[in-house]
Amino acid sequence: MAFNFTTSQFARSLFTVAENKDDVFEVKYSLEQLVKLYRKNPEFRFILSSKRIEKTQKLQILKNVLTGRIDSLAIEILNILLDKDIVRELPAIMSRYQNIVSEKTKSAQVLITVSESIGEQQISNLKKSIETKINKKIDIQLNVNPEIMGGMVLRLDNTIIDGSIKRQLEKIRKHFVLN
Repeated sequence: MAFNFTTSQFARSLFTVAENKDDVFEVKYSLEQLVKLYRKNPEFRFILSSKRIEKTQKLQILKNVLTGRIDSLAIEILNILLDKDIVRELPAIMSRYQNIVSEKTKSAQVLITVSESIGEQQISNLKKSIETKINKKIDIQLNVNPEIMGGMVLRLDNTIIDGSIKRQLEKIRKHFVLN
């Protein structure tokens, strides 16, 4: 019997289960961590995609490594994906799950990139300002990247607002090169 699903159906089902367990944000965080690991760690991808490693062995390895670090429901999801041989769908499922969480909880994910660390009070003020403007609760993730030289880059769900000095300098350079 074939396993037919869409990432949207899978993500909606996952949200329903997570909501019933009052675990929505923990699952969201765990999925984000799994996808980050999947994208950046070739050994992790190898274990998940290898045909030479039995599915039961894969699950045992994952449980040993991930238990206590990510939500148990996310481990169960990974098990289902492994069992159905569709682990490659994990990033799409995470993305759709994030969208559902944003819609249902009237919240948004904001990634703020700054050139140097900022204080808790600045983060709090920024959070209040953004929440007021978009009328949603936000979850801020702060990223420090000295290459932007100053200012900040905001990523609100899938919208990017680049107010970095680096970007401003690129605009000025393009203007002078074109004229």
